[in-house]
Amino acid sequence: MDNNYSKGAFFLIIAIVLFMVVYNSTIGKSYTKKLVANHVVICGSITQMLGGKSISVVYEFYYKGKRYEYTKGSPKKTYDDYKNGKASILIIFQKDNPDNNRILSKEDDFMTYEITEQDTLNVSCN
Repeated sequence: MDNNYSKGAFFLIIAIVLFMVVYNSTIGKSYTKKLVANHVVICGSITQMLGGKSISVVYEFYYKGKRYEYTKGSPKKTYDDYKNGKASILIIFQKDNPDNNRILSKEDDFMTYEITEQDTLNVSCN
C-alpha cells in the first residue's frame, strides 16, 4: 500500500510541475504580450509589506478615478527600496484590464515590456 501511495504522490508532483510549465509558457506569455501591446505606466504606492516564508508587497494605484490594490511577491529591489523609506513604485498595466499588472523594478523589465521614454514622460515617482 505504501508503494502505491508513493507512486501516486510522485505522479501528482510530476503533473503539477508539468501544469506549471505549460501555464507559464502559454498563459503567462499571453499576459505579457497583452501588456506589451496595450499598456500604461503609472506611479503606485506600497501600502505594506507582509512577511512569512517570503515577502509580499501590497500596493495600490489609481486609474480613471478607480483604486486598484494587489498583493504579490515582492521583487528584491522593491523590498530594499521600501526598507530605505521609498514607498512609490512604477507599475505597468494593461489599459483595458488593470488586473494584468506588474511592478517595474529592474531595468530588464523595461525591455521585456517594451517601455519607451514616451510611456514614462509624465510619470514621476518620488
